[in-house]
Amino acid sequence: MYIYLDGQFVDERCATVSVFDRGFLYGDGVFETMRAYQGRIAWVERHLERLFQSADMIDLCIQQSKQDFTAILRELISCNMIGDAIIRMTITRGVGAPGIDPGLDNNHTTVIAPRLYQPFPPTCYSDGVSLAIVTIKRNPIESMPPSVKSLNFMNNILAKIEATRQCAFDAIMLNQHDHLTETTISNIFLVKNGQLYTPAVTCGILAGITRDVVLSLAQENRISSCQQVLTVEELYSADECFLTNTSMELMPVTQVDSRVIGQGRPGQMTAQLHNAFRKHVNLHLMETK
Repeated sequence: MYIYLDGQFVDERCATVSVFDRGFLYGDGVFETMRAYQGRIAWVERHLERLFQSADMIDLCIQQSKQDFTAILRELISCNMIGDAIIRMTITRGVGAPGIDPGLDNNHTTVIAPRLYQPFPPTCYSDGVSLAIVTIKRNPIESMPPSVKSLNFMNNILAKIEATRQCAFDAIMLNQHDHLTETTISNIFLVKNGQLYTPAVTCGILAGITRDVVLSLAQENRISSCQQVLTVEELYSADECFLTNTSMELMPVTQVDSRVIGQGRPGQMTAQLHNAFRKHVNLHLMETK
């Protein structure tokens, strides 16, 4: 597989970054994960916009433009001859002076790495997955703005470790007020009495692109939706629950801790919105062809 590294397309076996890179030393950088369907990236403009917003929030000046990256992504897909893929863009502040002060250096490192898309096991969608509410809390907004998609993932990693020890698919992280936020890699939705709920951005979540698409699709399908504070009790008593992110699309949840959600199987609204999402992806890709 070819990797884009600082202006060149190189074999992945030869793609290396300095041990003095600030991304390696301090997690000083941002990233974005995209999904390609049949060689075309879904919502590339939104992903690049969020990447640049994250970089701006940490005072990292990206030298390339969004148009530059769009062309690079197309060339990367072409030279690798890949159809369905996950593509990760990573931009660090690069090699700088010793110490944590980022200084005025503008020598960032850019890595764009594709990998073939590996579908989740079909049983994840037919039976649903289990989640665990963990003791690790989501970082407070005042400490780390969730809108920065940064390389510093230790908070999420600790939560994932705890969930894995409980044999759960993923962890649900609460904020300092014990309200729902998100899992380690995805946004969460609840369904109750035919209405869709998801934690508000002010709860300390990253507003995922798939999350935004699902909210738009709910409106198009005349499904009432609310972005608000949600409690653990509301999750336990939900009729349905599902997760969203770029790679999984919509993943049904049928158990949280030792409690069965709803009827213990993927719900009707989850299936309806997932079908609408897949149709929307196909339409979007046809429009951007």
